[in-house]
Amino acid sequence: MIKFSYAEWLPLSHGIQAAVLLAAWLAGTPQIWLVALVVVISIGVCNWYRTFRYQRTILDTPTSKVASAAQGYVEFVGRSESIPGHQVLSKLSGLPCVWYRYSVEQRRNQRWHSIDSGQSTTSFVLRDSSG
Repeated sequence: MIKFSYAEWLPLSHGIQAAVLLAAWLAGTPQIWLVALVVVISIGVCNWYRTFRYQRTILDTPTSKVASAAQGYVEFVGRSESIPGHQVLSKLSGLPCVWYRYSVEQRRNQRWHSIDSGQSTTSFVLRDSSG
């Protein structure tokens, strides 16, 4: 079974909906329109549910102070700073940053293929009201 990430599925599903509506328009019969509308609405409901779950995951992630962070996924709010003497430059743009992750992909034969990816390994400091 092919699994799609959230970012891959949304444009693909919109393309499927457009293709179904185009096929119904070319066929032009009321029965085909009814089937097309059921398919388009079903895909729309699936998209809504998937987006809702994705949003709830983000909104349900607790915000913590650095000093009292729980185990698992948590959200931190603060100011990030580089460790003195360890300047990090992003791999692709060369701009200074505290952390980066990148992925370079190329489209071949209607599919995307990863060419290069990576992330920084340097630590950084996060300052919040707890120190």
